[in-house]
Amino acid sequence: MALEFDISSNPHTFVDIKIERERAAKDRASFRGKNIRFLIYFLTVLGSYVTCMLVFIIPHLNNPEFGIISYFLPYLTFFIFVFGNRIHIKQIEKPQKIVDKVIASLKETPPEALVDVVGVGDGELPAEVTSFVDKISIQKRLLVQAEIDVIQKWMKGQLNQPVTLKSKVA
Repeated sequence: MALEFDISSNPHTFVDIKIERERAAKDRASFRGKNIRFLIYFLTVLGSYVTCMLVFIIPHLNNPEFGIISYFLPYLTFFIFVFGNRIHIKQIEKPQKIVDKVIASLKETPPEALVDVVGVGDGELPAEVTSFVDKISIQKRLLVQAEIDVIQKWMKGQLNQPVTLKSKVA
């Protein structure tokens, strides 16, 4: 489920936001597990590679038949590190950063944050913003950071579409 925050529509309920927070926290824990698994796999491959070098290849480097191996080893080492790093970034780091952004945007903010972000004093908010904030206060919950961001973008006139938060990365 993706939450869309739009100033012209009804705000999400506390339950919707809580479910999305829990889903994002679950995804974050999943990525931590994947990170640990990847580290174990990578260290296993690296350990096997180093063992193979120490036991089989280095003792035979003086043999002229193994000359190509001595030239091939640096490229193989480079390939292992580049390939491993690429997989780690693509499958773990990028999605984890997206989930971290979702978690940060679903944190509750104090009431003063709206005034700080919008930059106007009390009672000077436009009717649309006041209506949106009133709908949230009727639910007896605080604004989340994503709603503050939507209000800020709306005040600047840059918002043409609702802001969508996706915690599940495909």
